[in-house]
Amino acid sequence: MIVNGVIQQDQVAQDAAEFVHNRVAMQQEHMQEIWQMFGDRVRAVLPLFETEVKGAAMLNRLEGTLFI
Repeated sequence: MIVNGVIQQDQVAQDAAEFVHNRVAMQQEHMQEIWQMFGDRVRAVLPLFETEVKGAAMLNRLEGTLFI
């Protein structure tokens, strides 16, 4: 299983919009569920990129994140 689009908590500023903080909290709850349900079957957790993964440059970036 690959989990995609996770907002990295350490990249969210204190003064970020409440929506962003709420989204991070929601994702953390979902991640707890995912780890409980799938455990070591989770192969990667990919961050939410600033743009859609489209084109060679973004695919290379995704590859660098996925296969480190």
